[in-house]
Amino acid sequence: MMPASLQRRRAAQARQLCQNWKGFASLPALLRVNGLIAASCLVADEVWKSICRHLDDVLPRPDEASWPPDPVNVAEILNADPVLARKATAEVAAFCDWLKRFDGREQSKDGQEKGKGLGGRPASAKALACWSGRGLPANPSLAMSRAVRFKKDKGNWKADRDPVLNSVRANRALSPAARAWYESFTTAAEALHGDRLLARTISTRWRLAIGLSNSPALETCLTLHPLHGFPYIPATALRGMLRRQFERENFVGRTVKQDPSQPLGPEIPADLGALVANAERFRSLFGDFNLPASDEGSPSKLLDEWRKRLEEAGTMLDADWARLRERIDKVLVAEPTSGSLLVLDALPEGLGAAENLDWLELDVMTPHYTRYYRGLAKFALDSESPVPIHFPVVKRGKSFEFRLATRGPQDMAGTDRDELIGLLERGLAEIGVGGKTTAGYGRLGSRGAAEREEFVEFERVTTARCGGYGAGTDQSIALRPPSIRGALRFWTRALADEDGREIETRLWGGTVRGQRIQIRAVEKGQDGRLRIAFLVPDDMEPDDRKRASAVIWTWLQLGGIGRRSRRGSGSLLWHPDDGDFLNRKGGGGWPFLEPAHDTGQVKLFLRNGLSKVLKTFGVGPRPIEPTGERFCLVNPAQVYVGEEIADCRDAKSVLSKVAGLSDPKRSGRDYLELGRASDDKAKGRGGGRDRLASPMVWRVMPAPGGTFRVIMTWSPNETASFEDLSTSIKDYLQRKLQITAASRLW
Repeated sequence: MMPASLQRRRAAQARQLCQNWKGFASLPALLRVNGLIAASCLVADEVWKSICRHLDDVLPRPDEASWPPDPVNVAEILNADPVLARKATAEVAAFCDWLKRFDGREQSKDGQEKGKGLGGRPASAKALACWSGRGLPANPSLAMSRAVRFKKDKGNWKADRDPVLNSVRANRALSPAARAWYESFTTAAEALHGDRLLARTISTRWRLAIGLSNSPALETCLTLHPLHGFPYIPATALRGMLRRQFERENFVGRTVKQDPSQPLGPEIPADLGALVANAERFRSLFGDFNLPASDEGSPSKLLDEWRKRLEEAGTMLDADWARLRERIDKVLVAEPTSGSLLVLDALPEGLGAAENLDWLELDVMTPHYTRYYRGLAKFALDSESPVPIHFPVVKRGKSFEFRLATRGPQDMAGTDRDELIGLLERGLAEIGVGGKTTAGYGRLGSRGAAEREEFVEFERVTTARCGGYGAGTDQSIALRPPSIRGALRFWTRALADEDGREIETRLWGGTVRGQRIQIRAVEKGQDGRLRIAFLVPDDMEPDDRKRASAVIWTWLQLGGIGRRSRRGSGSLLWHPDDGDFLNRKGGGGWPFLEPAHDTGQVKLFLRNGLSKVLKTFGVGPRPIEPTGERFCLVNPAQVYVGEEIADCRDAKSVLSKVAGLSDPKRSGRDYLELGRASDDKAKGRGGGRDRLASPMVWRVMPAPGGTFRVIMTWSPNETASFEDLSTSIKDYLQRKLQITAASRLW
């Protein structure tokens, strides 16, 4: 139990510091992370003096001298007396806990604060810096992981992310010390490893997001050199990637046909000999052979079964089987080893000669359904607002220098230099490094030879308003894999029934598992068409594959991509091919529309296709019922196909007519409230929502003769149907977009 006198002294000191530094930000985390001595060089002088006064009061020095306010002298005292150093560090940590608890509230006599606490958040009214200079450090690594400020947002304390991220993005200068460090690093690597050093330079195929969760305060981060601030790939990440790639190539799916319980033949089965040889190579390179033995078909489990079978045979084994038993024992139960493979950090190319390193940019992920993803809502409702989260990444097309070494050729167990380099290149291309690799990030080099990518070709009919953090300014990053995956998630939820969350997770991933179907970066062909590459695993369930192809087909026919896709932006046109994902064996063979078509053919095409889609999901066409704030597609009758719009010769003019629905002077009612009950506000809905999405999704479709038509998908809301729209809106839809009640598929 802490003495009341000590509580009062801590409270007084903490309150005084908070009053003097109303905006103290991350001082507790700064002291805890960096340590007492290192942090003393970062905090402002007045803050350090307050800490020294507190130490004088609660932790007198043995020689009865005062704690000097000079950080250099304090460092000498702590280094000379380790016991005192531990006590001082513990006391400052406890003092920091008190600092978190004050925000101008009244104090009781025993030093306890009145009112509700802050739950461990720093107690500051404004986000002023407590480190020396009162500005963000020049080193972006320090700014991101050590000097995070906090601000109060709607009553909650949150990290002030924007200054840190903008500082990281804008910091391009490379100090002479960094270039000198690079020269020392490369010289030492060559001197230590000599001819055993293997080097390759490989470029990023898209963006790289490594160390995404390194900063809990910022929620997102990037691995940067702690001293010089440039991005790099840690050796631990590379070694883990190489290990996993070796497992995929030599163990995954490999079995021994002969049952260990059967009598031993005169010859060792070839597949058993290959398994033991691969296990020996694995152990020689990566160390202990401790692959999980719980999975069916695990190499550890198979080898352990054979080891027990050979031990039972004892002296009855001939020479070949006896040698095999010794080899298995050496793999499974021999003394621990670290392996002969040495992996060094991967550094940016040209680091020794560059004065500026323009490698970083900001990206964004925008969860639209936060409560749904957290499990707080059964369905993804359109009343939730998107939450943009910016995070730093390495740009596309940047090259890293990779270095591998071995402890000696005698330990390679048949693995040569070319094989190691090949393992590295295939792993970087097929597995990748860092976070969000299933969404296209972290891939380096050319496409892996072992990958079986399947494609879907299309062209953009209308402008796709998406581009990550640089939306509207950088069109080179318009069609991003995360945006495509978000659109496919939307249509999966719209088509699925009560088990929509489970199907969505199986196909496109979730918080507990990565996505089965990986979406790669969008490529542009010579004919101007765009191509999405999907990587589909061989062991994927046939039903899941058919559902995935059904979702992709529905998205291409009814939806779009990017911002304002519900209003027709980002509309796409599928160009089918006999070997693409939608027509590949097992994908379902989805119908396509001939270029020369009329409205009746479009309706028949969509009616047949959507009936097949709903059948694929195992639900079939269902009655159209109110769905509230959830977008659903349960019946082809929800789709309306308009006639050709004769006065529109470009897609932009069609979009302007769709956008006209949001102009009350032109359509008579706000577009976002179309179909909503008139008494929303009276029932507490609408006005209090963060977001009110339209029940309509529009798609612009080219028509023969250089004109266009629109396709509209209506999701039934709480009370109204399409037929219940006001006369002014119906008139606008008919005059401008050629949509009437007769436009319905059925």
